[in-house]
Amino acid sequence: MIEIRSLTFKVLILMVFLAAFCAEAKAAEDNRVRIGITVYPDSGKGMSEQDAQLITNMLTHELVGNKNIRVFERWQLDAALRELGLGSDVNMDERTIMEAGKIVGLQYVLIGSLDFLGRKESRNDLIIIRGDVATVEEKYAVSIRMLDVTTGEVRLSFAEDGNAREVFTNLQSASSRETGSLKAQAIRDAMSRLTRRVSDTLTREY
Repeated sequence: MIEIRSLTFKVLILMVFLAAFCAEAKAAEDNRVRIGITVYPDSGKGMSEQDAQLITNMLTHELVGNKNIRVFERWQLDAALRELGLGSDVNMDERTIMEAGKIVGLQYVLIGSLDFLGRKESRNDLIIIRGDVATVEEKYAVSIRMLDVTTGEVRLSFAEDGNAREVFTNLQSASSRETGSLKAQAIRDAMSRLTRRVSDTLTREY
């Protein structure tokens, strides 16, 4: 009975080693470029968690179709941060992102930023026909940079402006209303062009 248990244990150990070897061999055969999408909120520049998720989702949707690229999502970077002993509230600067990227085994990281470019309000007095009509427009710039995790070199850089416009029944309601929806519209407008530029460039390069 003891010999049988010993044999069974040896077989299990052998299976574990074989599984590990196969996993390493499979990883070595995967020659795809390993890119992490690392868009994090930045309250100082007005990038909320919702904004970061929107940009991340649109980039991910565009890049997963490229057979030469292996896309890593932000949750994998978050797991690497926990390995570094850092919490989720850590300041996600470029250095921290690249350190986390090294743990995951990335070659490059895509970093996103958002800038508010302005807001314009206008009113047309059409009392007889429609009453007071207020138009609100907002403009944002979305930037995407690709950094080399090893050297920190900026390999690619893209930027697009996005616009959003909405009509209200009067200027007072336009001014008092939360304009998060306008920001989201502007981000989508910019990303509709930006994601294609990123994808086309990476397809040519890799």
